[in-house]
Amino acid sequence: MYLTDTILKDLPFPYFLIDETNHIVSTSLSNQNGLIGQPFIKLIKLEDIAHFCALRNDRSVLNMQLLFSDTYFNYRVYIVPENQRSHLFCYPLFDNFTQNIEKDTEELEKKLLKFSMELNEKKKLINKTALKINEANFSNEYATNLSTLAASMAHEIRNPLTTVKGFLQLLRPHLIELGREEYADIALEEINRANEIIHEFLNAAKPTDHKKSIIHLNKIVRDTLLLFESEAIIKNTSFSIKLSQDDPTIYGDDKQLKQVLVNLIKNALEAIEPNRSSKENKITITVGIIDDYSFINIVDTGLGMTKETINSLFQPFFSTKKSGTGIGLSICKQIIEEHSGEIKIESDVGCGTKMQILLPIKNN
Repeated sequence: MYLTDTILKDLPFPYFLIDETNHIVSTSLSNQNGLIGQPFIKLIKLEDIAHFCALRNDRSVLNMQLLFSDTYFNYRVYIVPENQRSHLFCYPLFDNFTQNIEKDTEELEKKLLKFSMELNEKKKLINKTALKINEANFSNEYATNLSTLAASMAHEIRNPLTTVKGFLQLLRPHLIELGREEYADIALEEINRANEIIHEFLNAAKPTDHKKSIIHLNKIVRDTLLLFESEAIIKNTSFSIKLSQDDPTIYGDDKQLKQVLVNLIKNALEAIEPNRSSKENKITITVGIIDDYSFINIVDTGLGMTKETINSLFQPFFSTKKSGTGIGLSICKQIIEEHSGEIKIESDVGCGTKMQILLPIKNN
């Protein structure tokens, strides 16, 4: 976990990075020069030193008294070890700082608001780039440019997002105490969303050599469904699975095929209306064989789609969801076609949708 000088400067509470000998390497406090190189244990009250030394190499939380301005104050110290070093996030306990609760809350709100604004600017950049890409032709030159763009975006956005996400997770317990947990939840949700966008760009652009092997469709469908059991309960939706007695096999990349199934099942769940009963909310997945092809049918009782939507569904960057990027289904189509297969769609508005994956059978 790397904290830049900018992040250190903006931390609203004391932070220390200490080495294996407990000496301070970096701190967020303004009088850094007087602290860097000094033993951190000089700031700890005598009776807390042994407890701290016993736990300093573990990821843990402990309450200690720290010396600032010739006075000891109570702190909750979050220890995050990294190699031989340890990060110490020291948040003041309220028995010493009751009078500063409102001030701390206001400061935290400002930090989160600033971060949210910066994240929105990054998202605008992504959307602007996506619009330009949508206007371009999908040629070899485009693929090369997109790969370079995706790698650059990952470097510029993902790394600082990871750092800020960890920082927010440390702050969340205190925001709960302050009654401001929704700020952290919203910010974490936005970070996860930005990471998903980056992940989809990388999947669309990254030219990789995929390892192919014999895949048993019954098994990969059954394994994929396990990932959605808890989400189906939350969505008040039941799954029905009908596997093939013939146990059809194909030759392909199991990770790519699972990526397709995850995308289609997730879309089916999102099309379901959560306020209906579980008897009405149903997703049926069937595995079978038609001539020389195996098939996987995913049928939902969701909202359905118009013919116009179906005709545009696999176009890159087309999405019916407000937060969608429109990349997922275009990648699914590309993966299935690379496996010499086909995706078919049937849908009626208000009645549901049927997605069918056709793949050539691998004969034993």
